[in-house]
Order: sequence, then C-alpha cells, then structure tokens
Amino acid sequence: MTEPQPIRVKTAKELLDAFLTGKKTQPREEKPPTMMRLSASGGCTRRAIFTKLDPTPEDLSPRSLSIFELGDALHAMERGDMLALGVPIKDIERKVKLVVPAGPLLPSDPDEAPGHGEGTEIPGHIDGIVEIDGEDVLLDVKTMNANSFSKLLREGISEDYQAQLNSYLHALGLKRAVLWCYSKNDSDRALVEYTYSPELQERIFTHFRTAHNHTAGDALPPPSYEPYDQRKARKPTGLSVLHFKCGYCPFRERCWPHYQQDLTSDKPKFVFDFMAADLDSQIGDL
Repeated sequence: MTEPQPIRVKTAKELLDAFLTGKKTQPREEKPPTMMRLSASGGCTRRAIFTKLDPTPEDLSPRSLSIFELGDALHAMERGDMLALGVPIKDIERKVKLVVPAGPLLPSDPDEAPGHGEGTEIPGHIDGIVEIDGEDVLLDVKTMNANSFSKLLREGISEDYQAQLNSYLHALGLKRAVLWCYSKNDSDRALVEYTYSPELQERIFTHFRTAHNHTAGDALPPPSYEPYDQRKARKPTGLSVLHFKCGYCPFRERCWPHYQQDLTSDKPKFVFDFMAADLDSQIGDL
C-alpha cells in the first residue's frame, strides 16, 4: 500500500488560496442589482454611487475571503455561546429593508441648493433581537482586533457604525441596540449600548437617496474622506496620505488617481508627493 505523501506548507497554502479564489463565484448572500446594503449606511456616498453604477462584486483576495469566513465563524460562535447560556435570541439573520423616502439630495457643491430625489429601499440583515427589561433590543455582534476593541471602549461606537445600527433600528421600528464586541486577539468581550437618533437617520436617508438618484454624467458629491499631510517629528514630509478607508476602496483611483501605494507599508497606504509634483510643474513652466 502506497504511503500518503505529506503536503508541503507552501503547496498547502497554494491549494487553499486556489480553493478560496474559486469561491469568489459563490456569492456570500443574495444581493440586489444595485449592491447597496444597509451596512453602507455610514459609508462614503461616492462609493455607494460607484457601486450602484458598476455593481460588479469586488475582486476579493484569498486573504480577504479568509477574514470574512473567520468573521462569520466568530459571529456564529458568539451567538451559539449566548444561546447555550440560555439567552433567548430571536430573528437570527432576519432580512430587513430600510424604506428611504423621497427628499433632498447631497449637492455636488456645498454652495448649491440641494436637489430633490425619489425614494428607494435598501436591504440588509440583522444578527438577532434580544429582550431587555421587557423591550425588544437589536443585537449586533462585531468582531475586531485588540486596538479597535480598546478604541471603542475609550471613545465609543464610531460614527460609521452608529449609522449602521441606526438604520437597522429604523427598519425594525426599535429604539435600542446592544453591540456585542469580541476581540480576536485575546477573546475579550464587551457590551456597548446604542440609542436610535432621528437626526442621524435623516442624514442616512440623504446619503442613500443621493446614490440611488445619481446617473452617469452627474456631478459627484464631495468626497466623504479627505487626505491629510503627513508629518514626522512634527515636520511635514511633503507627502499627502489618503484616508485609510480610501486605501481599501476598490474605486480609489476614480477619486484619487495621482496617489500611489506606499510599498514600505504593510497596509494599503497611498501617498502623493505634492512637493515633487510642484517641482515638476515649475520645471515644465520653464
């Protein structure tokens, strides 16, 4: 009988990468043609517009696919532990829709009067609902690294994530949410509460409405995130750096075509040497 040959580590990684890459053709969930989701409630309006106009799924790397699968597994683990402890969770993975009414749009120029657009519906799904003090409360499980976990405990829920929770609450007709936070580095956990904000929801409506009513050729609204000038030892380096969310955006080049990836960084960091660009411009004028 032939002994099975061990697979080299490198070969095993290549096989796993190929397997994960093949799963790109298997969508993680059904998505509507526009690809806009409730999870984008606090995101960039330009990205929502580009996604609507070009609803091609993002070309995720094997690493990104592994991260998504790990997140799904941790979500299931945390919910399973809660259920095992006797915490009743209902409406797990329930599909919901946010009804966006007709109303004002984001202008392309802050000095312009906002236009008016038709409403739409934005789909999504929730982790579940729990009962606290006789009241239905949205349960949202969020996994994060240790740095993000510490920051959330220090500074509270980020504005982008507040918008996401707010939209879920509006779609459900609920007023409170509890965020179950899990640190992937050390398995630490925390509960953070959030209360619905009508004022924030109006801004979210405008965000989705602007993306829904945008057509090819229309002027874009201003970017949601601006670059910043890099400084080291309190001195400018001559580099302009994109906001980290722009670095991860698949439509980055449409807004910031002159920014190039910093290959010395282990993260998708993009920079523009504006001092060198000014010098080239001055030489060209000679």
